[in-house]
Amino acid sequence: MEPLSRVLRRRVPRADGHLCPARDPVLRGRPRHGLARGGHPPRFGSGWTGYTWAKRLFPDPPAFLAALHERGLRVTLNDHPADGVRAHEDAYPTMAAALGVDPATEHPLTFEASDEAYLRALFDHVLHPMERDGVDFWWIDWQQGASSRIPGLDPLWALNDRHLREMASTGRRPVIFSRYAGPGSHRTPVGFSGDTVVSWASLAFQPEFTATASNIGYGWWSHDIGGHMFGTKDDELATRWAQLGTFSPVNRLHSTSNPFNSKEPWRFGPAAERAQVAALRLRHRLLPYLYTMAERASAQGHPLVEPLYHEHPWAEEAYRRPNEFAFGEAILVAPVTTPIDPRSIVARTDAWLPDGTWFDLQTGWRYDGGRELSTYRELHQLGAFVRAGAVLPLLGDEIPGNGVDNPTSLEIRCYAGADGELTLYEDDDAPVADERVARTPLTFSWADRTVHLGPVQGDASVVPERRDWRVGLVGATAPQEQSKAVRVLVDGVERADAVVTRVEGCRTTWVDVPDVPVSAAVVVELGPCELAANDVAGAVFDYLQRAQVEFEDKTAAMRTVESITDPGQALVQLATLDLDPGVLGRVAELLTAAR
Repeated sequence: MEPLSRVLRRRVPRADGHLCPARDPVLRGRPRHGLARGGHPPRFGSGWTGYTWAKRLFPDPPAFLAALHERGLRVTLNDHPADGVRAHEDAYPTMAAALGVDPATEHPLTFEASDEAYLRALFDHVLHPMERDGVDFWWIDWQQGASSRIPGLDPLWALNDRHLREMASTGRRPVIFSRYAGPGSHRTPVGFSGDTVVSWASLAFQPEFTATASNIGYGWWSHDIGGHMFGTKDDELATRWAQLGTFSPVNRLHSTSNPFNSKEPWRFGPAAERAQVAALRLRHRLLPYLYTMAERASAQGHPLVEPLYHEHPWAEEAYRRPNEFAFGEAILVAPVTTPIDPRSIVARTDAWLPDGTWFDLQTGWRYDGGRELSTYRELHQLGAFVRAGAVLPLLGDEIPGNGVDNPTSLEIRCYAGADGELTLYEDDDAPVADERVARTPLTFSWADRTVHLGPVQGDASVVPERRDWRVGLVGATAPQEQSKAVRVLVDGVERADAVVTRVEGCRTTWVDVPDVPVSAAVVVELGPCELAANDVAGAVFDYLQRAQVEFEDKTAAMRTVESITDPGQALVQLATLDLDPGVLGRVAELLTAAR
């Protein structure tokens, strides 16, 4: 058998070959057999607890872990601690001796959450040595109930608290991953919501579940993206789940041990693969925004995912859309959780846009808010909207690699129609008591058509000395005499090497300013421009071109859109054409998005 360590190490280059970031690997252990089930004498327990690498699968564990770290990945081990430490474990002799047990007796070292001597020996002789070999954090998968020797002490609460304190004692910023232990248990871990069934019903449940959990402050959830078990192979379902993962607190693709139920994008058809890769890239590119919103959650108590009624408590519409949620301060998500109609090639999602102007995150399509609407999305399209005035930071590389180092290149998207600002948060990933922090102010004035970047504040050693900036003005017309209208000043000195480009498809003007010291103040003057009109005819034609419906229906719908300029009258005429409901809905959405 080929060592599993070699197989897993191949998967990261495979992800690189598909130009998508790899996710941090989770390894699930069994005694003596690593990821393999069974094969141990029954006297050594159920088989769910195990702390010894299977050398036939992992001949050199420290080297394997180091190789993953070199690829920008971090590793967690899934731990079922209930069976304690048995005599077959490599660490048994030293742990037994620490507890005064003769190793020759093979006496089980029994787990007990209230036993300080057991816990001390477990960390000193089993867990901390594995961390020194390269294990980054633990997934605590306790499933044996809330009983312990001390009445009222839930072992899972005790394990979570102890793991967090032990990890902090090693000088690292502590992070653990654990099953749900009831309200209040989110004080220490990222929560695992359980093994989900692969079904549309499971997918539809997760957005509301995640947003509602924020009502008690439980903001950091990690779901089995794609579903864990049972169900059937469904490329569309897997893709919609991957897209929800992009806008989840933690994006963790997971599955049971079944060779047919794995989540790599290249295991699906070409269209699903492209959409899933795009979702993974977008998630990774959003890291600057995500980290800033994570600090906001810590400092201000705003979870990354919140129900709409947190910001709009008096709006009845906010309560009618439980699956819609705010993703940080700038993005609103109405996820697609139902299948596509094969003829219209779109899935319908009912949404509410609060007052103001909104833009489709992918296309820059403009929407008027203050209303409920039905959105229609093809497989590659997201239900994600950005508010006017938002300042959205992303990684500068359109095809990001692995890792979470503070970037040398940043893309700053500014959404037309209102003023806005965001202070980019970055740190050195040290424990809070010792962390070094850098904050970079990012300010967008729609009134003045200017963007201000920096200078960095705080400890500048946390970030690279120089950065490439890419500023995008989304949803505005191109400035007249574009190259002359746009000016870039760095510490008051004009930069002649700034590059200005225009992408009409997403109504965005881009300004690239390379190699700028982070200590410098950058001002981008965008010149005269206005809110851009949506190209309704062009978008309707592009959609109808792909729809799987009769040619005559397409022609009639297109003729109506082109000949009747008033959207209301056009809708009346379209309603007489007996179009497929999805086709009529998508065309109507494009027609009426913005007045």
